[in-house]
Amino acid sequence: MKRFFSLLWLTVIFLSSIWLTSCGGGGGGSQPPQNPGPPPPPAKPTVTLTADPLTISGDEQTSRLSWASTNATSINIQPLGTFTDASGAVDVGPTDTTTYTATATGPGGTSDPKSVTVTVARELTLLFQATPPLITPGQSATLTWTTKGALSLSIDNGIGAVTPIASGSVSVSPATTTTYTATATGTNSQVLTSQVTVTVQPVIVSLSVANSCITAGQSTSLSWTSTNAANISIDNGIGSVAPPTGSVTVTPSATTTYTASATDSSGNPQPPITAQATVQVGNCGGINQVKHIIIFMQENRSFDNYFGVLGAYRAGKGLSNDVDGFDPNKGLPDLANPSHLIKPYHFRTQCTKLVTPGWNESHYDVHYSASTNSYQSSSTPMEGFLKTTTSVEFGNDPTGERAMGYYDETDLPYYYELATQYATSDRWFSAVLGPTIPNRMYLMTGTSFGFIRPDVTGHPPYTQKTFFRALTEAGISWRYYQQDNSVFLSEFDDWASLQGHVYKIDSANGGWYSVLSAPNADSALPQVIFIERASQLGLDEHPHGIGVQHGAANTKKIIDALMNSAAWKSSVFILYYDEGGGFHDHVPPIAVTPPDATPPNLRPGDRQGDFATSGFRTPFILVSPFAKPNYVSHTPMESTSVWKFVETRFGMPNLTQRDANANDMTEFFDFTNPPRLAIPPLPDQPTSVPCDNSLQTDPSQP
Repeated sequence: MKRFFSLLWLTVIFLSSIWLTSCGGGGGGSQPPQNPGPPPPPAKPTVTLTADPLTISGDEQTSRLSWASTNATSINIQPLGTFTDASGAVDVGPTDTTTYTATATGPGGTSDPKSVTVTVARELTLLFQATPPLITPGQSATLTWTTKGALSLSIDNGIGAVTPIASGSVSVSPATTTTYTATATGTNSQVLTSQVTVTVQPVIVSLSVANSCITAGQSTSLSWTSTNAANISIDNGIGSVAPPTGSVTVTPSATTTYTASATDSSGNPQPPITAQATVQVGNCGGINQVKHIIIFMQENRSFDNYFGVLGAYRAGKGLSNDVDGFDPNKGLPDLANPSHLIKPYHFRTQCTKLVTPGWNESHYDVHYSASTNSYQSSSTPMEGFLKTTTSVEFGNDPTGERAMGYYDETDLPYYYELATQYATSDRWFSAVLGPTIPNRMYLMTGTSFGFIRPDVTGHPPYTQKTFFRALTEAGISWRYYQQDNSVFLSEFDDWASLQGHVYKIDSANGGWYSVLSAPNADSALPQVIFIERASQLGLDEHPHGIGVQHGAANTKKIIDALMNSAAWKSSVFILYYDEGGGFHDHVPPIAVTPPDATPPNLRPGDRQGDFATSGFRTPFILVSPFAKPNYVSHTPMESTSVWKFVETRFGMPNLTQRDANANDMTEFFDFTNPPRLAIPPLPDQPTSVPCDNSLQTDPSQP
């Protein structure tokens, strides 16, 4: 029994030691590793999305979308596409109010979506005019208005609220000179005002000259017209002439400015009513043979996009193939498959979704090198175009291949033959590496006075002096033709005093077509003509208009009127484009002179750049009897050279350092031989290519 209990006790001790060991008890003996269990699941991704500003006005103004994420491998932002950076930013320019939704994806799944809405305010515009701006007592003038995005419109001086708001007119008969103010209100508390002055003058007189430049011993004719004039007198030995209309032959021995003074029956109206005309004697050769310079700037086309195969077209006509077009065998890496190249391809549609010419996108397109402060020295110049196309709505083209599309002579036969018969350039660049508005500021003033993107809607009028004011101060006659109530001049202070120079292009009184159809067109057409783009009609050749062919056909109509007029023999017509529009071009920008000391008004996050570099190459055609036939210039120039040519011809002072240092374009002309007045055969411009954004991609691409 004792032995039994001893064995029992030993058994208890043995089992206890086993239990203590298995439960981790006891001394410092080794212990088996604990079972860690399954690993924790990956953290769920998060994402934030912001937009600055939240409200834009459209017309190429942009908002910056910024995102940041955690635990994410990709960010999908609809309707833009997928990004691989955990944080980043992109400029967007929607044409309509758009909600952007970001979703982050990572090992832990998909984040909760985050959205932000960029509101496109209804752009408020107001065009207010008086026709005619000068009347005699008892006569009437017509006030006309056109608005966009306006909720109400009123005019002071007893007129009050007017309808219809979008466009209309009212007749006024002020007894004295009166300034009328139109006030338009729009969404988001926008308010625009515009003023016109109807000058009431007891007498009106005008004076014109049939030939403004003659050689010694030659004669020309002075003509006058008047309203309510009882007496008219012309100086320089002519004396009294009979109202209301008439003409007289003059033979000045030196350059002479004639002044006509008119009075009513009282004999001395105040202030004196006068008109002037100058006859230049001698030195009528050379550039002085040009009497009329017509300027027409269209929209958003790179040189390669329009004229990338112009050289081959010229070669097919037996001319030299000396145009620097694109290499059809070179392309840019496909965003979806970088080993595959997207090469230039022929567009099947005359309309496409936008590609963006914004400051940031354009500077990325050329791969600006900050280390060398240049574009040409970048390690990969001119290779960013496809990567920036998703910052705008892209339709069926998420990889941006539409930036590589081009048109040829089958699409634009009129432009191809016009550029071949007359003069063009393969080194013509836009003024600034940015979008439409800054480039058109250069068109108006020779500078963008710091702007690199569109201003806010309803901004105060710009005080920068325009070329049109400079023309007025120099005594150069000019006219500004608008095709659809688009008048960029109205955004400047100069509009208040210069709006009397603005005419409808199809006006029966002073319009482009009516002046050119008259026998006296050469004397009636002003010295400088600017034709505004027809953006509201979609005829400005912008990608989202009604089609490039329709725009080209409209240009042909404008040029045909000049060619078939008496003014053709002394005219120069310049067709060019404000900027490249985001379409690919293979030639880097050039160095240019900054217009002034004002730097670019960069926002935080904007790409670095300056105003010492041009924009992209754009199409250019110079049409004139004085143009060198079949001429291609390879001299680098940018769009401010147009005004340098005007300044050179008429002896005007420069406006900025940019136009002061610009090339004056005289290499395009032959002023020694007789002008080529005969018009070569030019093809019609068809408009039959589809306008279908779904056809914007290359069907041959995999």
